[in-house]
Parts: sequence; C-alpha cells; structure tokens
Amino acid sequence: MPFDWQAELTAPTSLPLIPAWNSHASTSVTTEQLITAPPKSFDAVVGGFRSSSVEEAPYPVPCIKGDSLSIRIGQDDYVKGLAKCQFALQGRLTLSKGDKPYTARDLASKLGKVWKMVPLGRGCYNFLFEHPDDLSRIWTAGTVSLQPGLLRLSQWTKDFNHNSQTQTHASLWIRLVELPHEYWRERTLKVIASVVGTPISIDGPARNRAFGHYARILVDIDLSMRVYEEILVEREGFAFKVEVQYERRPLFCHHCYVIGHNVTNCKWLNPEAAKVTDRGKK
Repeated sequence: MPFDWQAELTAPTSLPLIPAWNSHASTSVTTEQLITAPPKSFDAVVGGFRSSSVEEAPYPVPCIKGDSLSIRIGQDDYVKGLAKCQFALQGRLTLSKGDKPYTARDLASKLGKVWKMVPLGRGCYNFLFEHPDDLSRIWTAGTVSLQPGLLRLSQWTKDFNHNSQTQTHASLWIRLVELPHEYWRERTLKVIASVVGTPISIDGPARNRAFGHYARILVDIDLSMRVYEEILVEREGFAFKVEVQYERRPLFCHHCYVIGHNVTNCKWLNPEAAKVTDRGKK
C-alpha cells in the first residue's frame, strides 16, 4: 500500500511537535503551522539572537582599492578601542639558547596577578593593568629578569605588528678591567654595568672577590646602539675610566637590524660579497 502523505499531514495534531533539544519550550508548533507559516528572512532569524535593547548602526559599505577590499573604521569606535589600552605595556620575552620555553601559565605565575597577559606570538605580549599605579611601578623597571629569560618592556604603541619586530638584543658577558676592589659590591657593579645594558647577574668569582683582574657581569645589550669600550666612573671628588671588554659579541648589521652578520657581509648591500661568503661555507 503506497504511503499516503496527505493523510499523514492531516492526522490529528493533539500532540504538539516540539524539537527534542527544546524540551522546555513554552510554545508548541503544529504541522499545519509549519506548512502555512511564511518563511522567515535571514535577518529575522539572526535578530532573535541579538539583544532587543541594542540597535547597531549599519556597517559601512566596503570598496575595492587596488587588489584589496577596503573598509573604513569609524573614528569613534577607534577612540574607544584606544581607551581600552590606556593602561597597557608591550613586552618581548627573550630566552638564551638551550632555555626551556615558558608556557602561558608558567609565565603568568612568575609575573603575578596584576599582570593581565595577552599573547601575540613570537614571544611578544600585551600587558593590561587595571590601575595606573601598577603600570608606573612595573614600567619603571623596564626589563624583568625571569631567570631564565628576560622580559623586555616598552610603551604600548598603536598599530603594533609583532611580525615586523626585529631582535636587536643579546645577553653578553662583559669585563670591567682593573676595577679597584672597593667598587666590587654587587650593587656598585650593576650600576656601572647598567651604562651599557641591563645587568642580569654577576659571576661567582666576581661576587666572592676571588679573581681580581676584572669583574665579570652578564648584561642584556641592545646591539643597534653604540657599543662603548670604556666607562667614566664618577663619585664625589673623583673620577676614573674603566675599560669594558665584551665576550663573544655577535655580529650585527645596522642596515638590516639583524644579528648574525655585519654591514660588510650584508647581502642586501654587497650581493657579491655575500656570494663569496656562501661559497666559502660549502
């Protein structure tokens, strides 16, 4: 006997048809209503998920510029977005070769509760603070030693793109040569070393004054800045110069702002020299 679909549709509808996922629905829908009800527009369906108290302005009309689609953001919306970042800092985590990378949870536990951390990728983070006092206190440090690793802080800047950032810092051991021993206190050594970078730690012999030829300090240095070979140390009524030696200072290109080669071997400035270098490595 063929299936009578007309009889099925006109069957008694004493039991409401309620979807299984909506067992707590307050209204019922009959088969007749399903057939006769006009279809809803997409906007009407989506509108049910929106708050009736919020009426959004229509989106701006996009256009094509060159090979790209273009959309214009309203200035009011942009200003409100800037306000959300008024108590923010940017940071970049630097690890030495062999250091174990931090997980987001490990890094958050080291920094404390006042830091609201937003990972951006490639070791870059945004840090949001609820109070300006917290921001000022942490920003004063500039660089945070995590042991291992350094978190280098900078002021928040708009339109920041972490993919365009270059690495210009390196952690180097420096030697303060022939420094008189009355200056070999840890605080004094770090003050002198802070001239060339951010002091991280002092080696054991220097801390224990077991070796008097030079004091050895690990310093985080920005290689894009001028590197000084001596420091003028001053105190009340006296001043003297201290020679600074850098251990295993890596090459740095001031044209590419990249660690690993210098301007002489830069393939962008000297293509032929780069070819000769590449042949020598083979």
